[in-house]
Amino acid sequence: MGIADSIFLICLIAGGGLLLVSVVVGDLLGGVLDALHAGVDIGGVGLMPLVLGFISMFGVGGLFSTQVFHLSSGVATLIGIGTGFAGAGFVFLLFGVLGGTALSLLGGAMIARRAMAPIARLTATAEGIRRTRDPDRRIDVPPTDDEVAYWTELDRLGSEAERTGVGPVLHGDPNQGEAHVVHGAHVESARLNLEWARALGLP
Repeated sequence: MGIADSIFLICLIAGGGLLLVSVVVGDLLGGVLDALHAGVDIGGVGLMPLVLGFISMFGVGGLFSTQVFHLSSGVATLIGIGTGFAGAGFVFLLFGVLGGTALSLLGGAMIARRAMAPIARLTATAEGIRRTRDPDRRIDVPPTDDEVAYWTELDRLGSEAERTGVGPVLHGDPNQGEAHVVHGAHVESARLNLEWARALGLP
């Protein structure tokens, strides 16, 4: 095996091995690069996987050219460079496009699951009523965002009035003639409703 073949083989083993390591412990390697201020991204993909993909495929192309087609080291080097760029492009596609798509799908699934949680609870409660025929069971209809915001505002105003000792509790803008006095019982009711909303998993 000549010097060129040895270089190609070293590139193949070192580049491929380090690329595998970067996939397995990518976060650790990225942290080291960030500590060294060497974390460069291209289209959201770290520079290191692209370089390792180029090096490993450079070795593959070079060895394939010399060992299979028996080409000269110069021609094998040019072919290795071509396959190296192809390898870097494949790594970019794998890490960037497919990885980004997978993360988007995962995030969408989590959001959809949370959005469907109230409907799942309603369905489970309705099924329980049908199965047990218990007339005392009720289906909890989740409150709207405006209702939760109103209850939160009453809770805040009530807490502020209790802390400062200044009353009564006013809701609305008095400068625009929209303020109205809120009875203490309404504040307590709003707090109970907030506890109920949190029990349903609402923010």
